[in-house]
Amino acid sequence: MKKSLWLATAYVQAAHQLDQFVALAAFVQTREEFEQRVQVHFSQHQTYFRFQLAPIPANLFFQRHGRTWLLHQASTLDEDEIRVIPLTDEPSQPAMEENIDYLHCHVIDNIEPLDMQLDRVPELFAPEEVGLLLWPDFPISPNLLDFQNRENPVQFNFPRPQIDKTVLQRHLSQYGNDTPSPTLKVYFVLDANKMPFFSSLSLKAKMKSLFQGKFGEDTAKVAPYLVEVIRDEEHIHSGEMMGLFSLKSALHEFNWEDNLGIFIHSYADFDTVYQHLRKFPMLQDERGKWHFFRFYDPKVLRNYLHIIAKRPAKLHKFFGYDNNIIYAFGSGFENSFHYYTLKALPEETLPAAVVMTDWEMEGFKLLKRKENFQTLARYLKTTYAERLKNCEETVLIQYFTEARKKGYDAEIALTNYALAKYYAVNKQIDFTQIEKELTDNIANTLERSYVLLEFCEK
Repeated sequence: MKKSLWLATAYVQAAHQLDQFVALAAFVQTREEFEQRVQVHFSQHQTYFRFQLAPIPANLFFQRHGRTWLLHQASTLDEDEIRVIPLTDEPSQPAMEENIDYLHCHVIDNIEPLDMQLDRVPELFAPEEVGLLLWPDFPISPNLLDFQNRENPVQFNFPRPQIDKTVLQRHLSQYGNDTPSPTLKVYFVLDANKMPFFSSLSLKAKMKSLFQGKFGEDTAKVAPYLVEVIRDEEHIHSGEMMGLFSLKSALHEFNWEDNLGIFIHSYADFDTVYQHLRKFPMLQDERGKWHFFRFYDPKVLRNYLHIIAKRPAKLHKFFGYDNNIIYAFGSGFENSFHYYTLKALPEETLPAAVVMTDWEMEGFKLLKRKENFQTLARYLKTTYAERLKNCEETVLIQYFTEARKKGYDAEIALTNYALAKYYAVNKQIDFTQIEKELTDNIANTLERSYVLLEFCEK
């Protein structure tokens, strides 16, 4: 049988490096021959690999997955060679017919960070509802200083997060029926850059920078660190990381207000979670440029999960779905705590490449723009409280969005446009016609916005 060009895609990871999405090309007769040659190649280079798309003949590959440019590799490919070709595009996914959100988000609102707790013994590690969420096996001890309720302590009955039974079974099934039910471990990804005195921090718990090698040494004071948060068995309401849910005035090494990082729930051990998270602090975009990705910032995490919530391939990769690594992400920001768990992903879902795609970047930009518009809307509602008392913030945001599409980029131009539109609507003035006439005569959007506002408010 004559040899022909076969192709596959795979993830490869050399020691102490992030995994890379690649195409593999070789002249072979069968799939078994291709797989054997790949196994020998990566064993010689001491590199871990796993197929993302199984080897198939090139003509079939191009029909199913495109990337016909890979055909050019054949002209320089030796007969006994395995060619490894870096790819920066995201693996193709089956089209989803429904607009499905694949995340459960359990929200705890109105969180009050802990003070010095001079009126409580033993002290709390976290507000009651958050504490029982992250450490369900540690009941909250009654307050010994609450003499009035000493014989009848407060009973807590908080709503529990919605957990997909299929996903839970995936996590538990890997431990078998003969082993005791595992306990969820709590990890914290600490942003050292937000701790001025991080260099003097000394923890007994496992702690390791997500940056390694020479780069890790150079960034030791500002890097993200994975920390295993273990509650002290003898003093279950205290611990060396006490303060993660406390005010600065409580005088702990950590505090809630500085947004020091994110929480992770996992059944996996420290090293497994660590190796998984190392893929994400630095990502290449689709043009090969490297970017820092601060997924460990609680606000960034919320935004990112919002962006990829309907993208099963990205969720598959970020949660380590194939190996059941991340059970949940926890993000404490301002006065709320968000707890994210996965719904069952479609069986045909393949993990995405570790790449920051253009649509993800655009998602961050849109969320930032929305946040700026919300701030502007609150500013106008405060500044013009009497005039805008019947105007909803959503209406102003709609006007900002409309203005920006028309080229009004400066904040003052946006606010002028929104105010003018609001006045015009209330006075039943033909705003569209007025704005069109001014656009024809005044090219500068800032100048035009002042004229527009002056006309509509008089």
